[in-house]
Amino acid sequence: YASHEKDDEKAKLKQAAEVFRQGQAQLRRAQAAQGDQAVAEYEACAQLLTEAMALNPKHHQYYQMRGRCFVAMQQYQRALFDFSQCMRNDPDTAKHYGNRGLCYRRLGRTEEALRDYTDALRRLEKDQGEASQRQSAEYYLERGLVYMDLEQYDKAIEKCPDVKIGRAHV
Repeated sequence: YASHEKDDEKAKLKQAAEVFRQGQAQLRRAQAAQGDQAVAEYEACAQLLTEAMALNPKHHQYYQMRGRCFVAMQQYQRALFDFSQCMRNDPDTAKHYGNRGLCYRRLGRTEEALRDYTDALRRLEKDQGEASQRQSAEYYLERGLVYMDLEQYDKAIEKCPDVKIGRAHV
């Protein structure tokens, strides 16, 4: 009985991975499309990812990608749920906090956006690789924009240090 159950679980995970691959291809089509066609492609992608989640609800990449679809369709509340789920399944990845910060900002929830951008930056501070530095620069900028939304211009400047990227300063 336990062996049969284990085989069923393996089959579900394999099927989830296949649906996810279909979702990745669908996302590429959505990114290449424009207007109403793009919206239809993003909706189809989100549906595939929902199917993958039903088969494997703990895989944060499924939520990450579906959240990106919702952001592209400007459905920030739905994206917020997915990025929050990413954080529950994978709490140490800065990208989840940055993506959720974007949703909060677009929803006008500035305090939550500031918190998430700050949390994203904390998760990146130990990593000195170029990719992390670029991501940090993006989150400093986004956090600065939130301060500007709040008309706290001094904080926007004060909270944004010089960030080195390769040879250039940002």
